[in-house]
Amino acid sequence: MNIKTRVALLSVAAVIVVGLFANLTLPMRTVALTVFGTPVGLAEGSFGLLWDNIRVGGFFSRDDGRALAERTNQESTSTLVQQEQEIVKNEEAREQQASGGGVVVPVLRRSFTALEQSLVVQAPTGVQEGMMVYSGGAYIGRVASVERGRAVIELAWSLGKDTNAMLAGSGVAVMMVGQGAGFWTVRVPRSQKVEVGEVLVSNHGDRDVIGSVRAVTPESASPFTEFVVRSSINPSIIQFVTLRAYAQ
Repeated sequence: MNIKTRVALLSVAAVIVVGLFANLTLPMRTVALTVFGTPVGLAEGSFGLLWDNIRVGGFFSRDDGRALAERTNQESTSTLVQQEQEIVKNEEAREQQASGGGVVVPVLRRSFTALEQSLVVQAPTGVQEGMMVYSGGAYIGRVASVERGRAVIELAWSLGKDTNAMLAGSGVAVMMVGQGAGFWTVRVPRSQKVEVGEVLVSNHGDRDVIGSVRAVTPESASPFTEFVVRSSINPSIIQFVTLRAYAQ
């Protein structure tokens, strides 16, 4: 076998390998290749290599690409669902850990408007109006009503709502006035020293954390100092809450 024949056979073999690789990895409508200066056509529904008037061909389904895309989308969707379920599971576990023996229930709906700051949660047997509500160990409100397996929670920072609290450091009792979106304003005598970062707690039960001071503004024409308190919980991402009976 002379060198020219060997080269020709090796070229044919290489062309076959290229064709098979293209069929397996790149289903497409039309591809033009050139082998030793000769155009090679890969047409929809088949692949073919034309070299010295010899066609080496095969076939693939025009739906292969579509099926692959659909399968990939299904797998991606399944992965996202699993990740979301894992996040919810972890959130519930964290709330159970911080619950202190209360009843942990999922949040079904949120309502954050100028007139209403509330959550709707599941209400298993035993949940009653007036129960205290916590998230991540922080006090966030009270059960306002219970009906047909659902409980409405009025959040403590609802606009204009008063909440009794204490400055954790000094033990001074204060009245917090809700401003919505997890914020309150508080006024104390100017003689009372208040610093950014100071924690406020409930003045009943276990002195649960409510929030911390974010800004302090002395009122020049008033004997009072006003400061802003922010809840330690982001209200927009609450997924589970803990319900407990009111503690004196």
